[in-house]
Amino acid sequence: MKIVFFTDFYAPSLNGVTAAIDLFAHALRDRGHRVYIVAPASDAPVDDHPDVIRLPSIPSVWHKGLRDGILTPKYGRMIKDLNADLYHFHTNGQTGLAGMRLMFEGNIPSVFSYHTDYEEYAKVYRGMWAGILTASLIGPLVVNQPKAWPETLQGVRPKRSFEQWNQTMVQNLIRASVDYFDEVIVPSAKMQDKLISYGVTRPINILPTGMNPDEFPHRGKTVKDKDDKTTTILYVGRVAKEKNVDVLLKAFALAHKKDSSLRLCVVGPGPYLPRMRTRVRELGLTRAVVTTGGLPRKEALERYSYADIFAFPSMTDTQALVLNEAAYMRVPLIYSDADLSLVAEDGVSGILAPPKPEAFSKALLKLAHDPDLRKKMGDAAHKKASEYTIDKQTEKLESIYKRIV
Repeated sequence: MKIVFFTDFYAPSLNGVTAAIDLFAHALRDRGHRVYIVAPASDAPVDDHPDVIRLPSIPSVWHKGLRDGILTPKYGRMIKDLNADLYHFHTNGQTGLAGMRLMFEGNIPSVFSYHTDYEEYAKVYRGMWAGILTASLIGPLVVNQPKAWPETLQGVRPKRSFEQWNQTMVQNLIRASVDYFDEVIVPSAKMQDKLISYGVTRPINILPTGMNPDEFPHRGKTVKDKDDKTTTILYVGRVAKEKNVDVLLKAFALAHKKDSSLRLCVVGPGPYLPRMRTRVRELGLTRAVVTTGGLPRKEALERYSYADIFAFPSMTDTQALVLNEAAYMRVPLIYSDADLSLVAEDGVSGILAPPKPEAFSKALLKLAHDPDLRKKMGDAAHKKASEYTIDKQTEKLESIYKRIV
């Protein structure tokens, strides 16, 4: 099959959407499919696959630091001439809307992956309302479907509070846009329930992103120095307030007061990173906390080899692929969202702890002081994560594609 991915998030942006797209694209190509990726042009150098199509772009109205793709007639013809069998949408920003226009014009079979919990993000980043309002007002014009205006405008009606208005706009826009695709893919039951609550009526498939075992160093064996008496706690992900990284730092500070051998490594870029580094200095933890910023995927995966505990207090993720990655590397998990991952199971592969500094600190110390429990949970985590390889998940994705086509 010829498949076209449309995404507003892609390299050099480091996030779960980019990782999922690259993992599935590579695996589909290995199975003999031709996969094109349409994304906004980057303002930084990137080493793209030959089948990546970069649309001319401008600074995003949706999200600071990202760019919006513009579908010019030239690129519209280029994508149409691919004669694709199916379009797979990974986001519904400007690039996604551009793809929808082509989808309607060519009557192309389509599937949409709901990667990002926009409702939760809109609560944290109030600036998103401008992009959501714009899409509600002009989205039908962009995709050349004026008949959709009554639906998209329902969410624009003012509410009693800004928060309620913002939430209503998000839910309405997602429901109105998602219902135009043949089927929907979500990475967790949590997101399936959320879309159903919005009124989405299309068939919904739960399909977590798989991992590529060949990417991981030492296939889950630790390479930590045996003489190292410290206990390393690892966080990998976007360093942003909605991820509760401030909770993690406060919890670590409490735990470190009781056990000075604890170390925290924070891997990932994000708007909260400068503030976190300032807080580390203020708390006197500069020798105990390392913040690496964004790392190339290979280097980020290597960090799991040195970790004793993986900590993830976020409540806004849709699947947290990093939980599966840590689990595959036999690192026990401490997490806060019970519905986030099929790999994270309280008392088996890790500990479920509320995103509160005291509770999270208690869980950190429990695992830090019990090596046998860490090993037991780490082995169980690896066993569960091994069920979700990219080959197995891509086979399921391929079945969805064939059914739709």
